[in-house]
Amino acid sequence: MQQKDARYKMASGQVLCYAESKDGLHWEKPGLGLQQFNGQETNICFGRELSPYGFQSGSVFLDPNGSMQERYKMIYVGLKPVDDLEAAKEKYATIFGDALDPKGFTVIDEKPYVKGLYGAVSPDGIHWNCLEEPLIVQPSDTLNTCVWDEKRQAYIAYIRLRHGDRRVVGRMESKDFYCWKQAPEIVLKAPLDWSPCDDIYTNNRMDYPGSNVKLMFPNVYHRFTDSRNVYLASSVDDMIWEFVPGGPVVEAGSGEDWCAGDLNPGLGLIPLAGDKMAMPMLGYSRPHKYSRGGDQKLGQPGLAVWKKGRLAALAADERGAFQTPKILFDGNKLVLNFATTPSGSIEVELRNTKGEILEGYGFDDCNIMNGDQIACPVSWNDKTDLSELNGQELVMVFRMHSAKLFSFEFVK
Repeated sequence: MQQKDARYKMASGQVLCYAESKDGLHWEKPGLGLQQFNGQETNICFGRELSPYGFQSGSVFLDPNGSMQERYKMIYVGLKPVDDLEAAKEKYATIFGDALDPKGFTVIDEKPYVKGLYGAVSPDGIHWNCLEEPLIVQPSDTLNTCVWDEKRQAYIAYIRLRHGDRRVVGRMESKDFYCWKQAPEIVLKAPLDWSPCDDIYTNNRMDYPGSNVKLMFPNVYHRFTDSRNVYLASSVDDMIWEFVPGGPVVEAGSGEDWCAGDLNPGLGLIPLAGDKMAMPMLGYSRPHKYSRGGDQKLGQPGLAVWKKGRLAALAADERGAFQTPKILFDGNKLVLNFATTPSGSIEVELRNTKGEILEGYGFDDCNIMNGDQIACPVSWNDKTDLSELNGQELVMVFRMHSAKLFSFEFVK
């Protein structure tokens, strides 16, 4: 939606809209009766007149720790008008201490504002109540994400920071959603072997659906080519993050494609029917910094689609092998997600923690697997029931030929 409106400065007049779908592919945008546009009802549920501080770079999350009236929460960049900027600096320095960013105090058209991360709460994700005070005076003008971490009993937020004039991902943690007093720390930045003109634009932190696997889909901006691609990073503890090797997982299209010039990923992975999952994408036919305005469309929505569990793989283009550290076998079957060439194969051998092959579970006993399978049970001499191994610590050795292994899982 585009509308010239002098009341809202660039990037403070964005809106949050509501849509719903039964299958993740076909979406409806119901009129909510909250905001009109050109005299007609819209699906706008936040932003503009509905938010006293404007709205930019926000994300919504479901809070299992919140009350029913605050079941949904949101963090976003807002501009709060103040009467006295110096008094505001003193006030918020007392509250946030070293976590405060001095760049959050700004003057626009001779009017003083406090720019920072603000919050809103909702019982249903549609009707929102803005929090009066900033969560923290830390402006971050791209997609900010937040989750409730049950293990740490804390809220964790990921925002944009700058380090050496390059954009990086920062992390904050707080027991109290209403007030964040921990200064953000850098947790992900461009590796040393990347071009010095590559920046991490957004973090897109999420959990893989149905699991506690922690992922980011950072949007990386390449200044030399004025383009953005989507990469993948992971973490086991939500504190230390690393890029998954192999380059971008989503790249801009070519020619006159709707996504030929630039990509901007949305938040969340959507399970689709069958064996597919998808991530919302916004694609542009022009480069990121291309002159904007007039009647041109700023972007088109779409989906990046994968087979389930296939975001990354351990690949053997020819022949290769690897072994796992010792793992507690918890289940009755070992299931693999893999794809091979017509002549490729995967075999698995089970060993005890001393490195000794378990009788009946060697490579010579393993039934060779090939093809393209999402959940293939591993069998030894046609035996797939491994309940006799349940509760034991094992080492698994994989032998691969022209194959990609996306995951292994113990199932019951």
